[in-house]
Amino acid sequence: MSDINADLSEVIQVLRFSGEAFKDVALLIKSGSDIAGKTISKSALKALQIRMKLHFYDLSLPVINRPYNSVSIGTMEKITGGNYRIIDIPSEDEKELEDFFKIFKKHKVPFAVLPDLNHGDNHIQIAVNPQDIDKINDICEIYKFNSLQKISEITEEEYYDNASIEEKEDFDKTSSLMAKQVEQQNTKKKEKSEDINIEKDINDLKTASKIERYKTLSNNSQYEKISLDMETLFKSEDENYMFFRVPGSYDYRVGSFLMIAVKKEDIYISNDNKTATTFLHKDSTSVVQRISRGNVKKTEIIHNKKLSNYFTEGWNKFDKENGIKSIKLTKGKNAFNSSTIRRNRK
Repeated sequence: MSDINADLSEVIQVLRFSGEAFKDVALLIKSGSDIAGKTISKSALKALQIRMKLHFYDLSLPVINRPYNSVSIGTMEKITGGNYRIIDIPSEDEKELEDFFKIFKKHKVPFAVLPDLNHGDNHIQIAVNPQDIDKINDICEIYKFNSLQKISEITEEEYYDNASIEEKEDFDKTSSLMAKQVEQQNTKKKEKSEDINIEKDINDLKTASKIERYKTLSNNSQYEKISLDMETLFKSEDENYMFFRVPGSYDYRVGSFLMIAVKKEDIYISNDNKTATTFLHKDSTSVVQRISRGNVKKTEIIHNKKLSNYFTEGWNKFDKENGIKSIKLTKGKNAFNSSTIRRNRK
């Protein structure tokens, strides 16, 4: 590929080598060219493509037990901001390389072993931090390989073009498949995140709407606000209703008490889940059940003015949590003597 300018469409094609997944990697890899501009040299474009392939190929390898205690290419990208250098080492001898890289470890020089795209040519390649080049030169003075060739820095294109046909095909295929997997995972994460955000927006909207309705009812003199202690009065719930024992309704003579069902959409629960609040229309009635011994149930119709006398009225935790000021409610004439109600409560 000649060193002439490629237009933006060619850059986009490379970035779509295996889909959207490459966009994130492109931010990490600084090839020294201005991708944001309208042109980029074709050699820089190919270097970018090879680095992207290296990134995704490396993701297919085991995270642990890297050869010679090396780091992953992903780690080297983070260390260098994607601007690592490629070093060619003239040896494939395990013992030689082991001894050589022990010196790297001693001098705390991180490196990533690149895929060997030409087994048998007596060369391997590593990625290193440009800031460690001086240290590596010193290491080369300490350790001499049996080969007459010297350690040298090479370009991405030189690394890739030296590959055998079979190993290049495997490298391209593996990196492409891995990139597609990453893209699919990212798409799923994005969709899941969007679903969560939509659900949160809906819930926030429902909550806001419910609080506004609560405020409206609190200021409506036609409604009586009652508080229900979740710890002592709550009995059970189904999909649409919550069931509460009516306090002070216990009849010792027959061993019975009243149970009220409240629609979930009409109930307001404090953040600590200890207090529930609902509203009763003063001029309306409610259906309750009297539960007797042996779980015998009898449905009764009770006027809300009478029913509200059993409950605690007024300002509560839900009001405080939502910045609602205390509102003094005026009750009608009680059907029961309040002292009798308190005395009979269980």
